[in-house]
Amino acid sequence: MNRPNRFWSYVLVAVASLGVYWKTAYPTINWWDSSSYSLATSTLGVAGPPGSLLLTLLGWPITQIANGNSTAFALNLLAGLLAALTIVGVYAIALRVLNFADYDINTATAFGAAAGALALAFSMTMWEYAVQFTPYMLTAVFTTLIWLRMIRWWDDAELPTAWRHFAWLGLLIGLDFSVHRTNSLLALGVLAWVLIRHPRTLLQWRIWAAGTACLLASLSLQLLLIPISRYTHSPLFWNDTSSLTALWDFISLKRLGGGFLVSFWPRNAPFWSSQVWDVLRTLSDDFFHWNGVTQLLGVVSTVMALIGTVAIARRTLRLAIAFVAVLVLQIAATVLYFNIPEHFFRSLDRHYLPICVTIGIAIACGVAVVTSAAVNAARKLPSVPRRLLAACTGVVALCVPAIQLADNWQARNASDRHFAGDYVRNALTFLPPHSIYFTVGDNDTFPLLYMQAVENVRRDVQVVNLSLLVDPAHAKHLVTVDPTVPVPTHRTLHDAAKPDWTDSTFADIVRINAWRRPLTFALTATGSLASLRPFARLDGNYYRVMRDANAPIVADSLRANLFRLEYRGYANTSVVLENVSQTVGGLLYLPFEALLEADRALSSSICQQDKAKFLSLMPPERLGLDSSRANAIKSKC
Repeated sequence: MNRPNRFWSYVLVAVASLGVYWKTAYPTINWWDSSSYSLATSTLGVAGPPGSLLLTLLGWPITQIANGNSTAFALNLLAGLLAALTIVGVYAIALRVLNFADYDINTATAFGAAAGALALAFSMTMWEYAVQFTPYMLTAVFTTLIWLRMIRWWDDAELPTAWRHFAWLGLLIGLDFSVHRTNSLLALGVLAWVLIRHPRTLLQWRIWAAGTACLLASLSLQLLLIPISRYTHSPLFWNDTSSLTALWDFISLKRLGGGFLVSFWPRNAPFWSSQVWDVLRTLSDDFFHWNGVTQLLGVVSTVMALIGTVAIARRTLRLAIAFVAVLVLQIAATVLYFNIPEHFFRSLDRHYLPICVTIGIAIACGVAVVTSAAVNAARKLPSVPRRLLAACTGVVALCVPAIQLADNWQARNASDRHFAGDYVRNALTFLPPHSIYFTVGDNDTFPLLYMQAVENVRRDVQVVNLSLLVDPAHAKHLVTVDPTVPVPTHRTLHDAAKPDWTDSTFADIVRINAWRRPLTFALTATGSLASLRPFARLDGNYYRVMRDANAPIVADSLRANLFRLEYRGYANTSVVLENVSQTVGGLLYLPFEALLEADRALSSSICQQDKAKFLSLMPPERLGLDSSRANAIKSKC
């Protein structure tokens, strides 16, 4: 395959994957990491450890161009671009591996490898993080760059200049350490790769010197977190990296347990049935599933990966053994390091992306080998059958990514998912002016801070996360920024650990506020109301603290606020409702039930009208409400 044709093959792979990603990208922020990293990047702040500094630096210029409500979407498009670069990298690696195995890199081989790479592009996990802005796509890019360097070294292992490849490896792993560190788990695989190909390499001092020097140089990039932390005006102010000591605490994950969270023993859950199975379940969803639109054809990707590995082994057994060793060690290191608890509240699928990239290389090789073999067989046939078989071979090759595309389109098409963005606007829009708004977690805090700082939604409202108030430094900073924020700054962590800290803190808040600013609570903070519960009245999709206990609900105001909210996607069965959006949507039933109770005291007809209208907007079956609660709501009025 000549150089111009190969260039256009790369372009086609990039365009095919990028087109799907951009078509299905989230139009706004999503939950979890999407909102926190979009906030950090847009405001040049410090996200939670490990911070993903390089991602922030890459995305920040884009946020300066795409101002306002287009910022999150622009960052989601950047995620798609990074994912497309990953797929192009997988394609390039597959072609190079096939070249080492003495396969002719002709048009058929390249076409098959491209189809196999696209099978990775449209897999569940890759697609999930290609349509929203998080660190995980940048980590996948580094995985491909590390693989490309490993392949280059394989070819140059016996040359005197081979040490340069280890300089590059040190640089890449060090840069990824500032993103999400997952590729550090490739170190054992790199060691096995070297031992299988040319073990004497490890005796060369230049290898170690170059690798270590470049690793330290790239790790030093994180020193930029010191001036960023000192001078940022981002709402993400609680991740202190303003000194060398604070920076070390940050990168060593002290707040989360320290020691870079290296804890191999004891295991936090059964090793095989829970931790290993978590990885295998994700890989099965990606490459070995039979419950989608295409049914049993969902296993084709795994079959192609096996064919690719066997085909390489038949030509160069050492390369195949090294490849399998890297994959096995990747999985083992990932399971051992993350040591996830049983029934963990959130899937770790994002941390398995480097493993998916490695499997994607095998898939690309497998489809390429099958396509090339079929075309070679067709050459022995007469003209018409030859062309027919070649065309059929191309169609079959395209079926590999087409199967993934068909099975995963609905689950991964996020173009109509406005849930997180609507949640913020719903939460803030109808709050009284200059409210203090209490939240408790990530998903009811980061999206709000993003919308306020970047899209200028209700900046008069002060968001206060109750979970962070146990840290007196956080409370002091809130008061420093805005002296009217009524949070106590005198409590210590020891005091905060006492069972009654919530009640006593709320008492202090009410006393300090002296009814100057409205005190409001997110529906997610219902369990934190404590002693304020009798004084908390539902005024919409929020609680407001009143002077008098058991203040009656104002039905007209509550009705007006509830029916002015956005409910996009909840009643649309073509839009997938993930768990967080279901949970947040289900919380809206709290004020809705309160409205129906108030309606019932006024008029049965008004109650029926409100119930019918709300249930049409928020069908209980879409929100996963249990049948007893759904029936109880439907039977009201």
